[in-house]
Amino acid sequence: MALTKKCSDCNVEKDVTEFNTNGKGKAIKPFCKDCSKERNKKNRQKTRETNIKWRYGISYDDLLSMFEKQNGRCGICNTKIELFADALNKGSVGHIDHDHSSGEVRGLLCGNCNTGLGKFNDDVALLKTAIQYLRDNQC
Repeated sequence: MALTKKCSDCNVEKDVTEFNTNGKGKAIKPFCKDCSKERNKKNRQKTRETNIKWRYGISYDDLLSMFEKQNGRCGICNTKIELFADALNKGSVGHIDHDHSSGEVRGLLCGNCNTGLGKFNDDVALLKTAIQYLRDNQC
């Protein structure tokens, strides 16, 4: 006779193998694997939204709007970017670019462009000097 358990989320009676256990394999978790996966997905999304709001002062909808306005591309080099990395999506993850003095969000950049601006401390004069250096020293 197979052991069964009722999922606390979907209320379906399932075989205990359809449930995760605690790290030691003794206690069976209250939610089936399918419901746990869905709950984790929702929790990840909520955490992302909270972090974006707290760190940059913009809503998730603002982020999506910015992404659409930039056609899913870096604001500097036009490389295709993705909003979040996951197992299926291994492209260049977009970074929320912001002015470090004011905190104002400027747009979305690829990792390379975001790092480049950071290395130049967002200093326009220094970036102009770097541009002139490249022009003067083209091979």
